[in-house]
Amino acid sequence: MIRAIIIAVLILFVALPFANAQESQRASAPTVFQAEEPFAHPVAIRDDVLAALKKDERTLGCLKNHEKPDEVTAAWFSATEVDLHHGAASGLIVKAENPCLFGANIIPFWVFSRGSNGYALVLRTDALSVELLNTWTNNYRDIRASAATAREVLTADYRFKDGRYQRVRNPRTPIR
Repeated sequence: MIRAIIIAVLILFVALPFANAQESQRASAPTVFQAEEPFAHPVAIRDDVLAALKKDERTLGCLKNHEKPDEVTAAWFSATEVDLHHGAASGLIVKAENPCLFGANIIPFWVFSRGSNGYALVLRTDALSVELLNTWTNNYRDIRASAATAREVLTADYRFKDGRYQRVRNPRTPIR
C-alpha cells in the first residue's frame, strides 16, 4: 500500500511540471491576429486548406482573364495553428497575403477546424483583426472580428453552432 502511494506521488511530481509547461505555453500563445502584422508562428498551408481557399469567391475574383484556380498558390496566404477546440493545434487561422485580396483597411481571414478528415472551413470574415476569446460555445472558442472606419469601430462576435461559426453580435462603436 505504501509502495503504491509512493509511486503515485512520484508520478504526480513528474507529470505536474509537464502539465504546467503545456498550460503556460497555451496561455502565452497569441490570441489576437492583425491584418498588418505577420503571424508569430507561421505554418505551411496544407493541401486541403489550399484547395478550400482556391474555391473562395474572393480568391477567385483575383484571377484575371482566363486564369484557373490552379494559379492560386500557398504564397497568397499565411497561416498559424491555434487552440480552437481544446487542443493546442486544433485549428488554423489563415489570412491573405496577396494584395489583390485586400480591402480598404481589411483583409479576409479564414478559420479552419482540424478533424479526423483534415481541415474544414468554419469561418470566413473580412477584418482588421481577429481575436480568439476566452469564452467557449459548443467546445469551440468564441471569435471576435474587428474593423474600423473613420467614424466607428465595427466588431462581429461569432459562436460555433451547427458545424460553423455564426455571427451573434455586430455592435458599432463611434470613434470620439
